[in-house]
Amino acid sequence: MPPVSGHPYRNAWAAIATMHAKEAAIAPPLTRYFQMTVTNAPGIDTDARGTFTGEVAGVGTMVDAARQKAKWAIIRTGAPLGIGSAGTFGPAPLSPFLVSGVEVLLLHEATSGHETVVQRRTRTNVAHVVISDLAVAVRNVAQRSGNGTVMVRTDMRAHLNPTRMLAIESSARWLALKMARRCRQCSKPGFGVVDVERGLPCRDCERSAHLIRAEIQGCSACDHRERRREWGPGDRADPAWRSSSNPRPVTIHPGSADHGAL
Repeated sequence: MPPVSGHPYRNAWAAIATMHAKEAAIAPPLTRYFQMTVTNAPGIDTDARGTFTGEVAGVGTMVDAARQKAKWAIIRTGAPLGIGSAGTFGPAPLSPFLVSGVEVLLLHEATSGHETVVQRRTRTNVAHVVISDLAVAVRNVAQRSGNGTVMVRTDMRAHLNPTRMLAIESSARWLALKMARRCRQCSKPGFGVVDVERGLPCRDCERSAHLIRAEIQGCSACDHRERRREWGPGDRADPAWRSSSNPRPVTIHPGSADHGAL
């Protein structure tokens, strides 16, 4: 995508609430395409929205957490735009024996409350192991454990996890792409996928399969909706995807227990 001209966010200032240097991953795409200035809002305890260790439980959804952080950034700095981020990690929807991550980035306008949100499933290096035969290095921790065990887990805080930082950077590029797309009805930025329509007919029996039939793209400001990337009338799904033959994949809704300050 080339640099965007004639856009309401061009040369704008956005503040981000983060304790973990995520502005290093988020700022470059916004600077490159919109010439925006992205700064860290200092002194905000984003751990208050939850921690990966579980010491502070997450409240609400990932989007709720990202929105709150964006608003904190605006209040602290006076910036016209705020950016919030949240992440979660757990079983992959189609293969629960594998792990994946979900990153949410949200851009919030201070004056109108309009938001551009992206949510992307990402690769992750999260892992953990429970140790009962404790090494010397964790013996002190074990003394504070109720059952004498210690869980050793990947540190998923962005500034200490290069894999996570790359996932946030990729999500920031998707955020920039969505910001560049404006609604043809009201011209607000952030036009993009808001839903999907499933039910592509089976090739053998014409019953509905679970595969996506069309994307529903829309605007969060005026509720304008359009069907995009729709399969043609003659397109059919492989019988393996027919709902009556196979159970539908489990949908993992990210959000409450495992998202936290990033």
